[in-house]
Amino acid sequence: MSNRASQCKYGVTWSTVNKALTSAWPQPRTTTASARPSKLDPFTLLIDEILLIDLDATRNSATPSPRIYRRLIDEHSSSEALTT
Repeated sequence: MSNRASQCKYGVTWSTVNKALTSAWPQPRTTTASARPSKLDPFTLLIDEILLIDLDATRNSATPSPRIYRRLIDEHSSSEALTT
């Protein structure tokens, strides 16, 4: 099987195919750094509450996301998490 066919079959790049061909054992996978916390983490409970209330609302009367954002800004404008 050619390198190009291996790339297409396994959905990897040419460098991955070359590494696999040059080494009898696969290289250990590197782990990525843990995900950093979101700026919205302090507000997830409030957002979930708004969305739970909207579950009973009709599609036209549901709260759009820009309105949720504006509400967070208005109610928590002194918080640094939303302004930076």
